[in-house]
Amino acid sequence: VVFIYGELLPKSVFYDVPNRFLRRCAPGLAIAAVLLIPVTIVLWLFNKCLQLLMRQSPRVLETLARRELSELLMEGHDVGILQPAQQTLAQAIFRRVNLPIREFVVPYGRYPRATTKTRPQDVLQLAARQQRALIPVEEASGNRRLVGYIRAADIAIDQLGQMPPLRSLVKLRDNESYLSATAQLIEQDYALGQIVDETGKTLGFVSAKELTAVLLSG
Repeated sequence: VVFIYGELLPKSVFYDVPNRFLRRCAPGLAIAAVLLIPVTIVLWLFNKCLQLLMRQSPRVLETLARRELSELLMEGHDVGILQPAQQTLAQAIFRRVNLPIREFVVPYGRYPRATTKTRPQDVLQLAARQQRALIPVEEASGNRRLVGYIRAADIAIDQLGQMPPLRSLVKLRDNESYLSATAQLIEQDYALGQIVDETGKTLGFVSAKELTAVLLSG
């Protein structure tokens, strides 16, 4: 009863006509948010006190929450709410959610790179030979500083045979979590990530396509 009438049915109705129901319910939700501020503060203080008493990091609590959620997904699969592929994908995310991005990076020396003076046709050949859709671009001289990246598809569809404008690399720390890095790269139109350490040294590169493929490979 709670699941169907308190969870599933309201979400399904709001999913069908979200804007209409949002306009109707927005005032009540805003009033509830204001009225429940004291309760929110009390719960926040209780959580902080609990962490101090248990002397455990929030990651321990996150692990327990993920375990409970995994059990809930298994129950959903057993009763036919979730398909096997959905359950597998969710479990793959749980296994990798807190892994650092450095475990998925392609080392700097092994990733193909072009320079600002590389011809477009040479970039296409490099991308095809190395099976890379995104190619980092360095300065042609000096300290070979990274200045961006280029999509091989942008060169292929350009009828003038000119080098299209460079795209900006998304700089990520090597201790960034897998899920956070994936979200940032997807948000930036599936950009290429430049992984750096605490000193700013480039360790390598990773793309959103490669990160999402990790979830689907299993």
